[in-house]
Amino acid sequence: MMLASNLDQTMMDVDAAVQALKAHGGKVGVIGFCWGGGLAIRSAQVLDVAAVVVFYGTRLQNYQIAPLKAPVQGHWGTEDSHAPAETLEAMQAYFPEMEIFNYEGAGHAFANDARSNDYMADAAGVAHARAEEFLARHVAN
Repeated sequence: MMLASNLDQTMMDVDAAVQALKAHGGKVGVIGFCWGGGLAIRSAQVLDVAAVVVFYGTRLQNYQIAPLKAPVQGHWGTEDSHAPAETLEAMQAYFPEMEIFNYEGAGHAFANDARSNDYMADAAGVAHARAEEFLARHVAN
């Protein structure tokens, strides 16, 4: 599904969700996991959102094309084969304002408790707490 999707059409779907939430008042934040993490970064570039949180986003090189318009916080494991250290270094260089947290020994999907081989409760707990604080700071009215 990810490879067959059209980025512009997918972002139209994300924007429709953002606009539906905005219709109820207040600010909107976006959280994305895996492929959705990359889409969350794109949301910070092209949509009117208050903040974005990325959990082990993928296809990161596709998003080094425009500046960020919203604050972004990202969470990756040091053993994530989808986002090796050099990829994250390139992201940090392209987006120096992005908060990036690395979790030692964690791999891809470290916060997904449905994937018992990948889940790391301690790292997931820290990442979720950081994300909650970040969103409270940027999205709370």
